[in-house]
Amino acid sequence: MDKVEEQILRIVQQYPLQECDFISTQMGFCRGKTQRILKSMRQRQLLYTKRVGKTYLYTTEPPVPPKPARTTSEEMAFRRKMVAKFGGLPIVF
Repeated sequence: MDKVEEQILRIVQQYPLQECDFISTQMGFCRGKTQRILKSMRQRQLLYTKRVGKTYLYTTEPPVPPKPARTTSEEMAFRRKMVAKFGGLPIVF
C-alpha cells in the first residue's frame, strides 16, 4: 500500500461514508484518477462501498451480511410455538 492509499484510508476513516468527489477534492486529484485508486483498493478489500439511494459511499467497515431467511420448517415451528404461547389466537405474521 503506497502513501496515496494510506492518505485515502485516513480521509475515509476521518470522514466515513463519503462520495468519490469528496475524496478527490480532499486529495487534490481529478475524479478519474481517484476512481481508479478507489477501485483497486476495493478489489483488495481495503475499502468497501455502501449504497445509499443511488450513490455509493466509501467506508472502511465490511458490509454486514443479511441474516438468512427462515426455512419453511423453522417458520412452521415458530408459528406453532406462537399459537401455543398465545392460546390458539389466529395471529397473522
